[in-house]
Amino acid sequence: DLVKVWEKMNAKRFDKITFSEILAKDLRIMDPAAIALARDNGIPVIVFSIREPGAVLQVLKGAGRFTIVTKD
Repeated sequence: DLVKVWEKMNAKRFDKITFSEILAKDLRIMDPAAIALARDNGIPVIVFSIREPGAVLQVLKGAGRFTIVTKD
């Protein structure tokens, strides 16, 4: 699902987060090497649930629930 940090069974969702924050907080949403590669090449990443019906179309429209991962 979206980028979440589990702190004592309480999830925190981010609308926007940086690659460095993901690595520093050890969020494990992607392989660390993939995160570093995207960061180093300035490739933004959008994280969303593919299990939610219609999610891809919603994200393409700029709607729905997703997290944008950006360079620092």
